[in-house]
Amino acid sequence: SIFVVILIIFQNTFVIKAVSKTSASLCFLLVAVCQGALHKGGNFEMGITAGLFLGAIGDIFLLPRGAGVPFLIGLISFLVGHICYIAAFFAVPYELTWLIAA
Repeated sequence: SIFVVILIIFQNTFVIKAVSKTSASLCFLLVAVCQGALHKGGNFEMGITAGLFLGAIGDIFLLPRGAGVPFLIGLISFLVGHICYIAAFFAVPYELTWLIAA
């Protein structure tokens, strides 16, 4: 992965950036799916998986430069994805003492 980062810095090509960014996002999603996030079906697993999916969509739409419709779709995708993360963590039972200590 460091090789790809070096290529991005020195080459600054759109193709390398697009492939590395989308492949990283899709790999995060693939890890969640391979770990059974969709089969467990809990609120936490589904929320995290939805957040990862929306993050990957956001990365894809934010690849081109500019502030047009793709930028807006990417921005909304990231926003909804982060809302999914928040909802997923609220689905986890917690003790009030740990929350106060944090």
